[in-house]
Amino acid sequence: MQSSALKARKPGIIRGAVNDISRLGRISAVLAKHGFGALFQGTGLSPRSPADKSPEELAENPSDTARRLRLVLEELGPTFVKLGQVLSTRPDLLPAAFILELAKLQDQSPPLDFEQIRAQVEDALGCELSSSFSEFHVEPLATGSIAQTHLAVTSDGVQVVVKVQRPGLDELIRSDLDLLRLLARFLEATIEEMSLYSPTGIVDEFELALLDELDFRVEAAHIRTFREQYAQQQDLWIPRVFEALSRRQVLVLERIVGVKITDIEPGSERGQRLALRLVELAYSMMFEHGVFHGDPHPGNLIACTDGRLGLIDFGLIGRLTQQQQDALMSLVISVASGDIDGVARAIMQIGRPLGRVPLREMREDIITIRNRYLRGSLEEVDVSALVMELLEAGQRHRIRIPPEYAILTKAAVSLEGIIRHLHPDIDIPSALSPYSRRLLIQRYGPQRLAPSLLNGALNAGSIMHDLPLQLTQFFMDLEYEGVRVHVDNPGLNELKSSLSNVALRLVMGMTASALILGAFLSMEGGSPTGWSYLAFLGALSILGVLLLWHALEGRIRKIRISPWVKVKRKRRE
Repeated sequence: MQSSALKARKPGIIRGAVNDISRLGRISAVLAKHGFGALFQGTGLSPRSPADKSPEELAENPSDTARRLRLVLEELGPTFVKLGQVLSTRPDLLPAAFILELAKLQDQSPPLDFEQIRAQVEDALGCELSSSFSEFHVEPLATGSIAQTHLAVTSDGVQVVVKVQRPGLDELIRSDLDLLRLLARFLEATIEEMSLYSPTGIVDEFELALLDELDFRVEAAHIRTFREQYAQQQDLWIPRVFEALSRRQVLVLERIVGVKITDIEPGSERGQRLALRLVELAYSMMFEHGVFHGDPHPGNLIACTDGRLGLIDFGLIGRLTQQQQDALMSLVISVASGDIDGVARAIMQIGRPLGRVPLREMREDIITIRNRYLRGSLEEVDVSALVMELLEAGQRHRIRIPPEYAILTKAAVSLEGIIRHLHPDIDIPSALSPYSRRLLIQRYGPQRLAPSLLNGALNAGSIMHDLPLQLTQFFMDLEYEGVRVHVDNPGLNELKSSLSNVALRLVMGMTASALILGAFLSMEGGSPTGWSYLAFLGALSILGVLLLWHALEGRIRKIRISPWVKVKRKRRE
């Protein structure tokens, strides 16, 4: 019954195409409104606007351009707001001015009419609102581009928060994702440097994250994971999920009673205690459980009335494998001990080099960054910003940092800001020292080293055991089959491709000639027949393709933007 209703609501192919064209026109109009219309001159996609800025003007003032882009994304709605939030965690893709500006994106929207909320909840639960809730507040507690939350009371008297997805989001978001994927393919096909960043891969990754956020059952699973991991910590309050009342578009959670954590008086006894608790929680998430809250802004951290620390909104979480945790440990320990080479090795373990990494230049960048941050007293060191700059240095030297670390560094920056607000006099390196010792014990203690040493001994023994047999096999192959050398010559590959093209053109030319000859032979008494016309048409089509191929050969190439950027940079200097 429900599936048939969903099918009935699905737009047809023609209607979907019309909607996509309409949405593209809307996007173009918003871009023109905020000064980006000149980028589409000659395409007919964007109307002229008095606010238009030339590409040179946009490049000259990156802060203003970043602000304009943020306004564009906010006006275009939930898909683009979420895209901007994702891009704000990717310093490998955007300059610092854009990262800072996109971090300001607010996930807020005008409140929906209550009748729409009622219809959405009743459709999801399959019953009247009064059947599941004895009270349901009409005024929303909070509004966002994806969902709207309301306070309610269940039929058995429990106070809850109901998160309701905005109706009609699926169709809009899927249409936007199709347009983004089309744009990504266009960029990859026309700009050579885009191969380093894989725009289609970014869109695919973004689509998975966004579709997960549209399914509230995923967030419910995240909450269950955190509740299991922190079940023994009595001073942490993670809300319970009401499974019987939660669906894909509706999530019902236990209400956490308290105030936003930044409402606590800075420097007070309670503020200092909460700050130290956040330090401990950050260590536990990153290095013990490997699962961390991806968006710990002040609105998601609650100072509960009973003294506990509350966590809400688990739509975005990050996960670190044991190998990623080890690499992060190496980075932290190397920074603390001043081991520059260790920092460089840790960055390469964290990321994936895209080519040759200039170690000498990267080492000089690391020394510059470390000296800049550690020239004052230790309590003034911005630890999370230091780690973020080190990772950005790796990205500048063609080391691709996984998205998990980008989310982690952004979350760490947000947490450190809250900690310093609650406890202005905190000495973060001293506060971290007990956890640093635990890190060393965790990494180099007997419980960790013994299995590693045992595995190393077993692997070495296996190698020594197999070595005589492998050497025998090698000399036998050398005696009976000789040595084969594989040579990869790009010039030979190009020659092979050229010969293939020549052969294909020759075959096409012979086919066209045969069709023309066949057309003449099929004439009856000098008058063309239907077969003659078809043969002539086929021959002309083949000849047209050959002429077009010859005209365009060597002219369709991807453009390179890096030389243009370098010239612009030199002119500014």
